[in-house]
Amino acid sequence: MKQLLFTLVLALICSGNAWPGGSFSFGETLESLLKSDAPIGKHLLATLDFADSGFATRLGNHFVHLGGLRVGPYDIEAKPKGSSGPFVFEVTVETDMQFLDQNGKELVFDDALKNAVRVKETVTGVRFKPAKKTDNK
Repeated sequence: MKQLLFTLVLALICSGNAWPGGSFSFGETLESLLKSDAPIGKHLLATLDFADSGFATRLGNHFVHLGGLRVGPYDIEAKPKGSSGPFVFEVTVETDMQFLDQNGKELVFDDALKNAVRVKETVTGVRFKPAKKTDNK
């Protein structure tokens, strides 16, 4: 129940301007998350080539130790593994977050703002849609 309440509060905060988005590096951010998630993440890595960067939620400075950190959902372009040409998909990787203190203990909302030093994310879903065309056709 606490996790659900925490997630709802975070969703409300995210829906406003509290957490503007920011770019992230696929190799530094999303690739390791996908590698740690079986079987969804491993399947995505085996079947898709991803753009070098994408767009994610950026934690605000109200998180004392985590301000600026990028977290899910992650939006990134992709194409079938080994294919040439432009990216044909926009992939959204949805995650569940746990905010942890320096001892690895999960924190509730008020404590997370002040004491969280790490976020543990778990992939909860993936959405695909056609990539936006940039050539105005």
